[in-house]
Amino acid sequence: VTSFAPATDDELRVNGEILGPFGVGDDIADLANAINGNAALQEQGVSATVRGTELVIEAEGRDVSLSATDNADPPNQIFNGGLVTDGAKADELDVANGVLNANFASGDQAYRDLIASSLTNLDNAQESILLTQTDLGGRMNAVESTQQFLEDSGLYSKKIRSELEDLDYAEAISNLSFQSFVLQAAQQSFAQVSRLSLFDRL
Repeated sequence: VTSFAPATDDELRVNGEILGPFGVGDDIADLANAINGNAALQEQGVSATVRGTELVIEAEGRDVSLSATDNADPPNQIFNGGLVTDGAKADELDVANGVLNANFASGDQAYRDLIASSLTNLDNAQESILLTQTDLGGRMNAVESTQQFLEDSGLYSKKIRSELEDLDYAEAISNLSFQSFVLQAAQQSFAQVSRLSLFDRL
């Protein structure tokens, strides 16, 4: 609370507890005394400390709610003076300018919210990294397979080239002549056998 200037018989609701009435001339020290003197707020762990010209309201592990209205339907304004606040969930709220309710995260709760948000962001980042690693792994497998194929093709090409370059032409001609002779003999044998019939045996 950075400014507290109540009108006559003003009341203020903190976490559902009505504080006051306050009057003209009361300041943030009077509001701090009202908060620290309320047994229900003490049980909730709500406390108030004056630090310089500001009133710091703290709660252990829970939010703090300030309300300038009652529980009627429609609600009636129970604080008509000036109240300016800032905090973790809201900034520069001025009751005199029409803001009737303000909710502030306690320091502990804001810290927990920050930790939870940071952990969520880390989980998302880790998931993104895993997806990227998976994608890169698939690409690396494709690259390795292509590289192996190229290496095998290179070896096969070298073998063929070596066979062509190291060919003994005399031996090749001799082998060709021998294979031609064998083929010719086989053809002649087939021609003779194919002309035979059962009448040739009688």
